[in-house]
Amino acid sequence: MKILESTLTSKFQLTFPKRLRALLGVDVGDRLAFLVEGKQVLVVPKPKSNLAAIQALAGGKSFPKIIEELRQSRQEW
Repeated sequence: MKILESTLTSKFQLTFPKRLRALLGVDVGDRLAFLVEGKQVLVVPKPKSNLAAIQALAGGKSFPKIIEELRQSRQEW
């Protein structure tokens, strides 16, 4: 686990250190999601599209491949 720090400004803004931006793979204009549980926060980059999110969950498979696998699974039921 890596521990990185940033200071909350008077405008309640944070600067993401260069090392953290590199670890997350984010750049200017990217959106981040804050997953909150109690007093713990997990920060994750939001996918650029729903399709990208689905493909990431499917191990990078293309949309047509995902649809074909779903069809095959339904037929096996």
